[in-house]
Amino acid sequence: MLEEPFTYPNSGQYFTRCAVVIKPSAGSFQSYIDGDDLHIGISDSFTVVHSFWNHGVLSESDNWGDSIVVCRLLPFFFNNLEWFDSSLISFLQLYSSEYNYYNYDEMKWNCFDFVLNFLKFINFGCYTKAQFVQKFFYSFDCRIYMAEFLEDFGSNDANRIVDRNDFRTNQFQIFTHEYRDKSNPTCCAENGNDHSKCAKEEASARNSKKEIVNITRKLQKALITLEMMNNSGAVDNVLEAIRFINGQLRELIVKNSSEFSAKTIPLPEYDEMDMKCFLGDEQIANSRSMVQLVNEDAMKTKTELDLTVAKAELLLREYEKLKMETHGREL
Repeated sequence: MLEEPFTYPNSGQYFTRCAVVIKPSAGSFQSYIDGDDLHIGISDSFTVVHSFWNHGVLSESDNWGDSIVVCRLLPFFFNNLEWFDSSLISFLQLYSSEYNYYNYDEMKWNCFDFVLNFLKFINFGCYTKAQFVQKFFYSFDCRIYMAEFLEDFGSNDANRIVDRNDFRTNQFQIFTHEYRDKSNPTCCAENGNDHSKCAKEEASARNSKKEIVNITRKLQKALITLEMMNNSGAVDNVLEAIRFINGQLRELIVKNSSEFSAKTIPLPEYDEMDMKCFLGDEQIANSRSMVQLVNEDAMKTKTELDLTVAKAELLLREYEKLKMETHGREL
């Protein structure tokens, strides 16, 4: 599916499902003033937003229509809605005692901590507040969408950043058109009736995703077990190696499953035809199409993902061996 990873306010809550979303703590973005408090939460597959406030954990189906998606989480779950919902429910049940209203502290234990701990729980990433803001809130897309509400309409330069986004939007539309034209799936059948090869390839793709899901779960379980073991050189080495490979695998899963957007596509900084008309053909080198660049990057990511999965399997074998040796010594 080709869609932006960030949605405009008032675009409807359907587009904000399974994501980290923000909205003003009071009022809407139309009345938002730079410096006003923002509220952050996690939406499930039904677009019910779960957040932590001074009343404890709130689950609201309304009041979040005027929100902005900061980070989509569904690609990390291979677009499996049930898996995402079950993970969110497990988190809410497991940590229910920590997010009671009497634990809420506006500065030390708030809605932001709630979201960051959920991201850590699902193994999406261990971010500090500063790191999360730097990576997601300061993104080009998020600033553009908020700029439409915060813009100073009295300034002659107020539309400069929006004009720049118009060019990127146009280039992104060109890419989506070319991608759909050049990437239509072809049938594997040698004749019009035999589609067994197609079915085998589809089954192979599904099995590959299941394998990766199982690997990530085993890595997470191994991390928890190793962290509970007595510190030793062997344990520390395996723990550090699994943490590293787990981080690599997480990033590759997100990259491999991410939706196309103006942020993830290598959009040109200028129109090649216009620049050639202005400077001459000899001054502007011919560039490869965006579709070619995307396909090459996808193949590279797939190769890296396969290699990382193989490394993870080797580490898990080493972990199982270490666990058996440790258990034997304890006996």
